[in-house]
Amino acid sequence: MDFFLRKNLPSGEYRKIPLTKEGSDRFYTRVQMSHISWILACSPLNQQKKFLLRLREFEKTNLKVPKLKAQNDSKGFLLLEDLGDQSLEKEILQRKAVSLSLYRRALEEVIKLQKGRYRTLSVFSKQDFFKEMLWTEKYLVKGFLKLKVKEKTRRNYLKEWKDLCEKLSSFPYKPAHRDYHSRNIFIKDKKLYMIDFQDAGLFPRFYDAASLLYDVYIAASMKEQERTKLFNYFLRNGLLTEKTVTKKVKEEWSITVAQRLFKACGSFAGFYCIKNQDTHLKYIKPALRLLKRQLKDINKYPTFLELVSFSLEEF
Repeated sequence: MDFFLRKNLPSGEYRKIPLTKEGSDRFYTRVQMSHISWILACSPLNQQKKFLLRLREFEKTNLKVPKLKAQNDSKGFLLLEDLGDQSLEKEILQRKAVSLSLYRRALEEVIKLQKGRYRTLSVFSKQDFFKEMLWTEKYLVKGFLKLKVKEKTRRNYLKEWKDLCEKLSSFPYKPAHRDYHSRNIFIKDKKLYMIDFQDAGLFPRFYDAASLLYDVYIAASMKEQERTKLFNYFLRNGLLTEKTVTKKVKEEWSITVAQRLFKACGSFAGFYCIKNQDTHLKYIKPALRLLKRQLKDINKYPTFLELVSFSLEEF
């Protein structure tokens, strides 16, 4: 690591400051010099390759992403522009309120991303979505909550999950960041930058908007009427033929939000069950509350709704 830094940084002393690690296999270190700082990222080689590919494609689309200074393809090292510490999450929590103008700008980046042309994005299929539902069952329902579910009940909600994933995969697809929430958006010099985009792919067209507007990290700060205003803004300004919320659009939006929230619950529970990392457990209950509301709106998946309600009671 130090050999890589000495080779690629101007001569002089530097200080390494480890940064908080989320639930991934990547590690980040701030490398601080007297006049400038960089972020040293260390990741598995397959993830580094995908990140660099997306970085180059996103730069061509004029998306705001960190600049690359140096790389080492054999060690998985990247030296990236330091975007600072002000994530969108921190901005909202400090304000104690949602800035609609900031969120409109964040949605504009989604629209810009969807306009881009990319040769290497893979399609996230109905089987992929269903695997995420099973992951949440394994690590939230069975692993963390240890719920006792009758076999008939399980058959019913598996059938409903398959129907939900079938519908989700039938919606129009667009390029998506894949994990577009307030911790992956940074504010530097009054501009919004996106990070952690190595898993970008082709997803249902509302996927990134759902990740952003139903982001459990700031769930207590965003009101439902604010989500409605912002989703309407996305409809009016995006690449959509629909410019208002029809019954069909509302169902598409609710199904996308529901699957995304359930997936998030599985990720948070997985961090705990697999890595004994309890930092995200506090976000499961807000996510389940939001999910329950979506399932009530959809009004087609009674056993799934029952499972979510029971999970909330047992949490």
